[in-house]
Amino acid sequence: LAFDGAGVVADWGDPCFVPGGYFKRYACGRYIHAPLDALELMVAEAPVDADAVEAIDIDGISVLAKLDNPAPTTSAEARFSTPYAVSAFLYLGGAGPDAFAEQHVADRRIADLALRVTVKEDPALTARMPEFRPCRVKVRFRDGSVREAAVERIRGDAKAPHGEEVMRGKFLALAGAAWDDAHALAVLDTLLSVESVDDVRDIPLATRL
Repeated sequence: LAFDGAGVVADWGDPCFVPGGYFKRYACGRYIHAPLDALELMVAEAPVDADAVEAIDIDGISVLAKLDNPAPTTSAEARFSTPYAVSAFLYLGGAGPDAFAEQHVADRRIADLALRVTVKEDPALTARMPEFRPCRVKVRFRDGSVREAAVERIRGDAKAPHGEEVMRGKFLALAGAAWDDAHALAVLDTLLSVESVDDVRDIPLATRL
């Protein structure tokens, strides 16, 4: 078979499929992102005191209901545990890579709250797949009050994309593990202006440690 170089670049960028992909904001299983998105909406309205939470009830699609391990013991298990992820989110203020580190998995506060998280399927929500991946979250507090939030889609897919600020923040947070802030920002600026690069061989220079 002969290589057809012209075919590789035919209709280049029309359409561009990269923006149609899924960009994960949280460092855990994709379907767990729905309750985390709902919690983020709740926290944006008013802070949630994790120590004041009595229990959390989550209704979602069938796949989410299977990710219901209430007591993960390793980082890998925690990444696929809805109870752990939502508990860590409330205590740590996020669900990035650090939230699933072993020391947090061993945190008794997070573990205790995770045991009070219930995850179950609502068939009516499952029926809305694959167009939607809805989820409802109810947080019940020790004083008897209740707060609720719901989402229709998991943020980060083509129909519910993250804003530029979120995407930049994720890149800089991850790149910061290898580079200092100034270098990570320089790399990001280069990648965002790649269409102006005359020779692609110049790009690795920006990513050299």
